[in-house]
Amino acid sequence: MGDFVLNAKHWQLFLLLSSTHVAPWFIRDAFVVELLVLLNALLYFSWLALLGNSLYRASGGFAHSLSWFLLDILILLVAVGFSAIIESDDFHVTTNSFEAHNTGSLPLVCVFFAALHTHWFPASLLLSAEQQQTPDFSNYLGTVVLIFSWPVGIWFIQPRLNQIQELSSAHDAHPFS
Repeated sequence: MGDFVLNAKHWQLFLLLSSTHVAPWFIRDAFVVELLVLLNALLYFSWLALLGNSLYRASGGFAHSLSWFLLDILILLVAVGFSAIIESDDFHVTTNSFEAHNTGSLPLVCVFFAALHTHWFPASLLLSAEQQQTPDFSNYLGTVVLIFSWPVGIWFIQPRLNQIQELSSAHDAHPFS
């Protein structure tokens, strides 16, 4: 699955991720809608995890922690699953919204940090792989915004990823998959 996601074209990933995001708009069954929201979160966070893991290996990792990144992905998946199970207005998390009241506010701070880190990590590593050096904040800020603005950002991120894949397979310098 990792090879498919990393070698996929931008339009394929766009259709895959946006279909599970748009489909609930046309379905009236609440259970099916909740399943599609969970599937959307699983697909999106899986794409981020595969992206971060592959870029970590391709860029040499520099000073980044892959374990911390994967833990943040897990925190986000648990938060989305937990908010779907409890169905409470005090704590609700999806791939594109965070909402918390009362006692749900403290866990939301952790979820918010995890969301920031899971979007920053692949952006930083993407620029590290492209430039072969540790990028500055101003360099990767635009890439972070593109990852945050999914699925539209995929149209700009995935071609860069495919280019790194092609260069690394051509030079055999950094095995990417």
